Amino acid sequence: TNALVITTQRYLSFYHGKKNIDQVGLVFSNSMLLHFFVGLLVVGGLCAFGPWVTQDFLNIEVARKSAALFVYYAAVVMLFITFITAPIRALFVARENIVYTSAVDVIDGILKLLIAILLSKISYDSLVSYSSLLVCISIFNLLAFLVYAAIKYPEFHIPKIRELNKEYIKGLGNFAGWTVYSTGCVIARNQGISIVLNLFYGPLVNSAYGIAQQVSGAVQFLSTSILNAMNPQIMKAEGAGERHKMLHLCELASKYSFLLLSLVA
Repeated sequence: TNALVITTQRYLSFYHGKKNIDQVGLVFSNSMLLHFFVGLLVVGGLCAFGPWVTQDFLNIEVARKSAALFVYYAAVVMLFITFITAPIRALFVARENIVYTSAVDVIDGILKLLIAILLSKISYDSLVSYSSLLVCISIFNLLAFLVYAAIKYPEFHIPKIRELNKEYIKGLGNFAGWTVYSTGCVIARNQGISIVLNLFYGPLVNSAYGIAQQVSGAVQFLSTSILNAMNPQIMKAEGAGERHKMLHLCELASKYSFLLLSLVA
């Protein structure tokens, strides 16, 4: 998610710095279209492999294979919603609306905590119920950003196919490609270990590794939050031609993120 957000936010902030609202709108619409079509491709590929992954490849009890397949498809739906939400979140970051973004994230965290507590009260299959409710939270997040952006930001609009611009798509695609590649390597490393643990040691060891990953994810979220606060100013400074200010802000971001992560560690 953060890789996708950073890609769009970079271009939005750059053109905000140039005070060119028309180009900001074009970048946003092209980004939405790009994320939508790439999301469809990814979802199509994942859906095709779903039955094989859950029924044949992973180490899952026979009685739980149908529930595992449901969870897999729920995760795919959430992934697609993530693709659609990313450009809208990027608009909030570019606009430096950290307060609303943080409020939605806090509500997201509270809702997930409530779901975890409610699981003990639900008589239906807990795993299926949990994944279904997580999909509902993803939809809530999308609507929360969508409605606010539609009301507040003039550059936000439902994109049209005729707005597709080869230059913008190429720029966004190139930057997104490298960003997603680097993030994908980290994901492949973490999930690769999870798959190896599942195949050789079973779901119980998977659970322990999953808890450790939650802690790691919280630390990484803090790091990304710091960058989200600094990135818009850095890009705007470059867009306005203030190279010295841009480099100074980069230096400050490096120092502050290092110090805060050191405290957490």
